[in-house]
Amino acid sequence: MHSFNRHSTDIQQINTQINSHLNKQTQQTPKEWSLSNLKDIDSLFLTLTKGEFLCFLTIYQLEEDLKRGVSYLELSRHLSLSEGCIRTYVSQMLKKGIPLQKIRLNNKLTLLLIEKEFRALSLKQ
Repeated sequence: MHSFNRHSTDIQQINTQINSHLNKQTQQTPKEWSLSNLKDIDSLFLTLTKGEFLCFLTIYQLEEDLKRGVSYLELSRHLSLSEGCIRTYVSQMLKKGIPLQKIRLNNKLTLLLIEKEFRALSLKQ
């Protein structure tokens, strides 16, 4: 089981690692998320299954609540699904181009985050 402890995941250290990873990633693959592309965003989310959409919304909310990325274990416990099921949902969402990022920290912990540009659109409702 993954656990957060002072040796592996100090919150400030995690945030620093996440930010450096995100900066590298945005330099490599910039993606445009804007309100002018609202129809495209709608059609993109209509391709999701109910389980994938629920998983995305849960990641969105948990990331907001925890102020950091969400692990597979946290997500599986919150949704009462297996980690394997969550991994499948995440994999399918990434293939479909959903604004989701996977970050691997210390070769141990994988965190899931919603892209900042997408979150800035405030489409939660």
